[in-house]
This record gives sequence, C-alpha cells and structure tokens, in this order.
Amino acid sequence: MKSSEELYLVLDEVIATLDSGGFVGFANVLRHRIRTVAWTSASELFEELIRVLEAHNSEPIAAELRLKIDESIRFMKKYLAG
Repeated sequence: MKSSEELYLVLDEVIATLDSGGFVGFANVLRHRIRTVAWTSASELFEELIRVLEAHNSEPIAAELRLKIDESIRFMKKYLAG
C-alpha cells in the first residue's frame, strides 16, 4: 500500500467483505467513521480507524481479510509516525 487513496480502496473491500461475511455491525462502524464523520485531518481519521480495527481484532474473520486489515493498520501507523 503506497497511498491514502489505495488505503481507502482496501478499506472499501474490507467493508464489503465484512458485510457479506455477516459482520454487518463491524462493517457499519467502519463505514460510518469513513463516510459520515467529519474529521479535521487524515491523522485524526487514521487514529480512529486504527482504534476500531484493533478493537475488533478478535473477530473470527478469514485470514485473507485479516491480512488486509493488518496491512491497513501498518500503513496508517507509518503515516502517523511521519
């Protein structure tokens, strides 16, 4: 993952996969944070997304989806670290 735009595409895939896999509540939380809440900065959004994704780390989701989530978290942490 090399850009914020790519991150958003991956997160859209994560949300769609969560929806289709029966994790509608988790998907709705992510969708709300990304599309509804007005953030003052990308950093603020990324901090919240990391918190939400890590809070749901124990969800029994497919390994491929877990990899996408972990990759997204790594990208956002790297972005925040500068």
